[in-house]
Amino acid sequence: MADGQGRTFLRQLMTEGKIDYLTVQKSQNGMDGAKLPTTEGPVCFMMATTANRIHHEDQSRMLVLNMVEDPARVREALRNQARGLTKSTVKLDLTPWHDLCDYIADNKMTVRIPYAERIADLLPTTGYKIQRDFPKVLALVRACALVHYNQRQTEGESGILADRSDYETVYALINKPLSEGIEATVKQPVRTVVEKVAELQAVGHSGDGISHSKLAEVLGIDRSTVGRNINAGISAGYLENRNPGQGKEAKVVLGERKLENGSVLPSPDEVFHSQRKPALAW
Repeated sequence: MADGQGRTFLRQLMTEGKIDYLTVQKSQNGMDGAKLPTTEGPVCFMMATTANRIHHEDQSRMLVLNMVEDPARVREALRNQARGLTKSTVKLDLTPWHDLCDYIADNKMTVRIPYAERIADLLPTTGYKIQRDFPKVLALVRACALVHYNQRQTEGESGILADRSDYETVYALINKPLSEGIEATVKQPVRTVVEKVAELQAVGHSGDGISHSKLAEVLGIDRSTVGRNINAGISAGYLENRNPGQGKEAKVVLGERKLENGSVLPSPDEVFHSQRKPALAW
């Protein structure tokens, strides 16, 4: 992963569902090209990072979940550690879940989403990433319907219909990360910093810019965390650094770009009741 080749394999595995790898091997006749055995997918891959953003080619294939970075969240984590909740002492019985998985697989049910085109009509079309995200949405709706298929309307002998509750579940789970990934909205830690800069500017504390130290002080968050979010805000155009240069403390003011606060997925009410016109842009 570090030298980049692993990421290339990962993207191929996520996009094509398999890895085909060509290499060169030494033989009696010199160097010969060879194709290694195909590695079959699919893959479930999870990764954690403190980077402001991941490579755009990875971002276009993944859902990114941003952690809340506030003192209350840190306090909650510390209290959980104190209570010993970091290591579970309860033995989990996964047998019912394994039985459910086998039950669903053995019955080979198919799922139809009667409102899929309605969702498609309401999605924004200003970015290509939505073409990769939409199949994830539909796959999750199907998965939710399958898990609950004894409670769903049937269609023929082996078909079921996804209903509103399936979309509501998926909407609650992934609308926020989808919106942040397509930049229809801004991840909360960056939004917090930008909004605090706007607040301080409004009461006349800007001067030549609001310093990194001042922001860390008023937010009650350590300098490294605030600095990471300042840099993300500057890179995205939400902030402007009035004191640039290596080793200099950042002094920021609001940039030209305004904070987005949109939503990629249409709400359940819009899908099932509203006659909102299809979205062409945010």
